[in-house]
Amino acid sequence: MAVLNAVIQDKKETLREYVERFTRASVEIQSAHDGLKCFIFKSNLHDYCKFKEDLGVRAAKDMNNLPTCAQPYTNYEEKKLMEEAQ
Repeated sequence: MAVLNAVIQDKKETLREYVERFTRASVEIQSAHDGLKCFIFKSNLHDYCKFKEDLGVRAAKDMNNLPTCAQPYTNYEEKKLMEEAQ
């Protein structure tokens, strides 16, 4: 579990990048319960993440559901980043 607890979202990391990195790390830890993995994921979202509370509301029940729950937020974040770049 220490491996997952060390996977913290970096300030410069998008939500999509964090979801992908966390998911890769969680696959290696098969003994942990999915609910605990989801809890660690949400706990390790960076405080600047605007969607932290919303992801808590749309809580993923397992690791297969986590990317699906995060998808609307990753799309929104990417849209905002593209608008800011223009």
